[in-house]
Amino acid sequence: MGWVTGFMTFIIIWWLIFFMVLPFGIRTSAEAGIEENTGNARSSPIAPRLWLKAAVTTILSGIGFICFYYIAEYDVLGVRDFLSAHGKN
Repeated sequence: MGWVTGFMTFIIIWWLIFFMVLPFGIRTSAEAGIEENTGNARSSPIAPRLWLKAAVTTILSGIGFICFYYIAEYDVLGVRDFLSAHGKN
């Protein structure tokens, strides 16, 4: 795997995990028991903590990328053997 492929794979994994992490810990003003600000949607979060979620996402993405790299580089699942046995090199 080249560095460009590896970087793009990491970016894809990062965004997938980021969208999975986003909803955790979100509370609206109604759930928190404080009054709503004028001009905000009722469903808008009061403290989304995006920097914390980005940091958690980066750590999880690093772990996920290392697993993906190991599986792809060392052919852990035997995909290359399966393709060559069926004549699809």
